[in-house]
Amino acid sequence: MASTAARLLRLLSLLQGGRSWSGVALAERLDIHPRSLRRDIERLRELGYPVHAAPGSGGGYRLGQGASALPLLFEEDEALTMAVALRAAAPAVRGMDAVAARVMAKLDPLLPRRSDQRASAAHDD
Repeated sequence: MASTAARLLRLLSLLQGGRSWSGVALAERLDIHPRSLRRDIERLRELGYPVHAAPGSGGGYRLGQGASALPLLFEEDEALTMAVALRAAAPAVRGMDAVAARVMAKLDPLLPRRSDQRASAAHDD
């Protein structure tokens, strides 16, 4: 089982997707008991994240207003996709090289080393 901090970051990442998640779906996705999920949701709220819950069959957990200002968290495949796309597009768009370099400098620390290597290899092909 992942550490509490890692689990909270994973939960936050899922909630940042913009959709509403049922408690059951989140608990299954995180491979935790629903009671642990409720505690984790409460921890996020204590940290200032606006996690809203709506009861019923159409309800679920979602991030509320103000969540868009939070730091973005990316899954490994999402970060890799952005890196590959950015590296492929930068040479094709005039004036984008400097901007692309600044974005990659911010994105590179988010990539696990093997993803960064895969992104470079995909660009070199």
